[in-house]
Amino acid sequence: LSRRAAASAVLALWDVPLGGNASVISSLEDLPAMGRRFGLEVTELRTHFEQLRELNLPVVLELFHTTRSDTCYAALTRLENELAEISFGPGDEMQVPLRFLERFWTNRAYFFWKDFEGLGTAPREDSRSCAWIQQVLRKLGYLTGQDEANQEMLRAALARFQGSTFLAADSVAGPRTRMALYSLSESYTLPRIAEP
Repeated sequence: LSRRAAASAVLALWDVPLGGNASVISSLEDLPAMGRRFGLEVTELRTHFEQLRELNLPVVLELFHTTRSDTCYAALTRLENELAEISFGPGDEMQVPLRFLERFWTNRAYFFWKDFEGLGTAPREDSRSCAWIQQVLRKLGYLTGQDEANQEMLRAALARFQGSTFLAADSVAGPRTRMALYSLSESYTLPRIAEP
């Protein structure tokens, strides 16, 4: 139930029309299934607050409690200095210090994101994907010059970008990297946890 409520809080920030009622989401659905149903991707990361700040997207956090054997979930909807706003569902928000939240967070985070360009989440090296990646990396300053980058230059730039966003610098544009590219490109309207 907490997973469904946290997901509904994140989905609301993506303007998914739930009508203020999380019951339209089945408690049996996992997070990727919820995302697909509403046209979004879901990517899981084992992460830290510095990466959450860098990616700057609302996220579902997996939490534990010392008196429970199972995990529960909350949505991180705002991050400001050392204060986090978390939501246990629409209308059930609270602010907590990061150091407090860190004590109960398993470091597992689920990001909802949109594949605006319809490139798919599987790594591909087709011309359309490469052109988009090159364009975003150029806007972000990881590629310079106006000439089309060769594959070696593109892979090196992608690895630098991945390293700066705390992703594995493998030069592969998989779902995590595409999510980060969309998030940081500033060409798309996205919900944010902090002012850019």
